Amino acid sequence: MPATPTSALSAVASSAPKGRRAGVAGLALALAAGVAGGIVAPAGEAGAVTVPSVCTHWASPTGSDLAAGTAAAPFASFKRLADAMGPGTVGCLTTGTYVASLTGEDVNLVKGGTSTTRATIRSAPGADVTVRGRVVVASTASDLVLAGLRLDGVTPSGRETSSVTVEADRVHLVGNDITAPTRICVSVGYGRVVSGFVAEANRIHHCGDGLPLVNGKPVRQEHGLYLEQVRGAVVRNNLIDHNYTRGIQLYYDADGSLIENNTIDSNEDGINLGAKLAGGVAYRSESNTIRNNLITNSKLWAVESYYDEVRPLTTAPGNVVSGNCVFGASSASVYNVLEGFTYTGNTWVDPQYNGQPTGDYRLKATSPCIGKGIRPQLASPLRTATAPGSVRFDARLNPSRMTATWFVRVRPCTDSTCSAVGAWVASPSANVVGVTDVAVSRTVTGLASGRTYQAQIVAHQALLPATNASALVVVSAGTFVAP
Repeated sequence: MPATPTSALSAVASSAPKGRRAGVAGLALALAAGVAGGIVAPAGEAGAVTVPSVCTHWASPTGSDLAAGTAAAPFASFKRLADAMGPGTVGCLTTGTYVASLTGEDVNLVKGGTSTTRATIRSAPGADVTVRGRVVVASTASDLVLAGLRLDGVTPSGRETSSVTVEADRVHLVGNDITAPTRICVSVGYGRVVSGFVAEANRIHHCGDGLPLVNGKPVRQEHGLYLEQVRGAVVRNNLIDHNYTRGIQLYYDADGSLIENNTIDSNEDGINLGAKLAGGVAYRSESNTIRNNLITNSKLWAVESYYDEVRPLTTAPGNVVSGNCVFGASSASVYNVLEGFTYTGNTWVDPQYNGQPTGDYRLKATSPCIGKGIRPQLASPLRTATAPGSVRFDARLNPSRMTATWFVRVRPCTDSTCSAVGAWVASPSANVVGVTDVAVSRTVTGLASGRTYQAQIVAHQALLPATNASALVVVSAGTFVAP
């Protein structure tokens, strides 16, 4: 397999996710800073989250919390590193296991960034980092990024707890492996309305599968991602699998969320939307968009709504479920609507995973669901003229837990509006392995100066380990005039 581009720092996950503890070994992150250019992301699709890779603060299991927090003199604990954060800081953890706090129970992250300059806590490039215990992002820690970490929610006392609780605005979870054996993995918005939450390229799995039954029954609170009292959340390119109850729960007041291009498999319910009556006031999850996901092998419902407490509904909640590939034991258990959402353009079809029982969620070349579920994205593409008839395409590709074999292809237009086009000419392909934000570059030569061309950046849709030679996804498209 061709090497990852040298401009990227990368750590490759060892195999397809198998079982409870498998996951990422770290992030693949670009040092280059791309600039928005002539090729743009497809309409309606936000660019990939960018995670900085130059560390300002360091922690190591062999460090000391009395140290300066530099690469040469790192802190020892996750909490000490978190307390050193501020706007523009990047705290990096070297390989090892960190308890969330000195007691191994909860740790409150109280320092964040600003809406224009985030703070970041991440695994050091190439590191394999586990954080144990419950991580609480307090309301004072807005604009914080957590990236490339294993967050396992295991406490020394065995207390039932979430792995991550988010109470702050504009918190980004990127490229993490998150599990919690006894409870919800990620809880967002408990106790206050939270805005701008983003979950991208994470694996959220086996949440609650170790919880004992209560009176012979589950407590039904063991979800992967729980959005309560949130506004404008983005949940994209995540693998959400094998959670005891719901993969994603929007209850009871989650509004304006975009849930797209996730692979959601083997949960009791894939996605649930709901409402609650409290103090005589109806709190409803409204205006949420659920699109282009793979929602498969749910034990009950692929998409379910629970608005019973606020019936009758005088107005529709405005939730739209569209363009998803749905598959499971029975087509009768696809939707449990109960007035909670409208659905259109969804397909009941086998997505043809390469090896779902072993955790290999690659799509086969013959899959009818290409473009759905986890797929490559592009961050800040740039087109640069290098010489007459020659154009270089620089970009940051987000493989999102995939090996993305990618290339650039161009074809000539007969006029400036491309009313007719010639044949595609493709650059050599290369493999990019990682979780998010890998620098890529390709040059196309032999162009006719002054002529208009169509261009596409194309990648294969394949989860780790990847050797797929097909299943193409266009991640960016546009036109340009050759120099």
